[in-house]
Amino acid sequence: MKVVLAPDKFRGLFSAQEVADCLAQGLRQALPKATLVVKPVFDGGEGTAENMAGLMSMEARSVACENISGQSIQATIHWLGERRLALVESSQVLRTPLPWTRADFMRSSSWVLGKLLLKALELRPKDLWLTCGGTLTADAGWGLASCFGVDGLDAQGKVLEPTVAHLNQIAKIQLRSVHRVVERTTLTVLCDVNAPLVAPGGVSMRTFLTQKGALTEDEDGVMQGAQAFREALATEGFSVLPADAPFGGAAGGLAIGLSALGCPVALTSGAQHFIRLAALRPAMADADLVICGEGRLDESTLYGKSPFAVAHLARELHVPAVGVFGEISDPRLCEALGLQAWHVMDNRPLEPSKHSDERWRDRVRKKRQSLVALGRTIGLSWLESQSRSGAAPA
Repeated sequence: MKVVLAPDKFRGLFSAQEVADCLAQGLRQALPKATLVVKPVFDGGEGTAENMAGLMSMEARSVACENISGQSIQATIHWLGERRLALVESSQVLRTPLPWTRADFMRSSSWVLGKLLLKALELRPKDLWLTCGGTLTADAGWGLASCFGVDGLDAQGKVLEPTVAHLNQIAKIQLRSVHRVVERTTLTVLCDVNAPLVAPGGVSMRTFLTQKGALTEDEDGVMQGAQAFREALATEGFSVLPADAPFGGAAGGLAIGLSALGCPVALTSGAQHFIRLAALRPAMADADLVICGEGRLDESTLYGKSPFAVAHLARELHVPAVGVFGEISDPRLCEALGLQAWHVMDNRPLEPSKHSDERWRDRVRKKRQSLVALGRTIGLSWLESQSRSGAAPA
């Protein structure tokens, strides 16, 4: 028997590699002779760039910058000189380990990502890949665009600070300067979810606003502001994405600002891009079972996140797929993914303040043991199904 383990992370608890390793440990207990192939999958969120860079043997270059909370950090730009390819992960500056509130969200900006992209462009790349997922702002890319000379003005002609709170005050766009290097670079945006800016009745930028810190009553104003920014860009002759463009609302609408930079921009699925780099298709082609999963399965998963991409490929290759999740918002989503079976592990977050005490470590150990037990359960279930079908177990 051959099993391919292709989970994503359980955010705040286990990395994708840790999830796969725990499941593999349990599977070996039930299926000691099985061939296990560990292929963690990433969709554009945290860890995507580092793991892509590993697959491509890219050089990691550390640069000093700030994150979205204003903390001084060391960010990484991955570089492949022979292809003049730079790879940057947006979440390393657009997330924070500090507490995050509604007030933080309203004054947040993608400015820090713009500053990091400027550092990447100092390498004069021919291609720049930007992973977009796991971010905390929703300024439609206004902040990063302002780093490249694109200012938003209010009705009195005053230059606005590029924050979420000021989005709906934009009356006009002014081009302060032009960045020539970016014009010679092709930008590929690797998005974690296929969410347009607006999509009546479907997943859109609005879907993720409360996850980023907004209140329900903030949503209309933020969405109107993002639309105002996009329309102001269009009025000044910038090439902007249609409001319903695929991936246009991912990562708080970053693609809107990116489309104003004056370089070729391609938006694509981060999961599909990673799957190709990781050669998951040939690994799964002769598999008997594939295991996918993530920390939380909800409606947005069906719009291109890692479990969706893996389950879709499994159906295409006629390989049974099993899902492992920290929590599931609706079991019908598992059926929509076409999973043969699914399992849930308690994924309630642990208090950061308890990270150093023995109680916290004990809870982590128990969660890890739960994953191992799920792997064993999956293996035993497969043996039972083979027995019922009359097939000889591997």
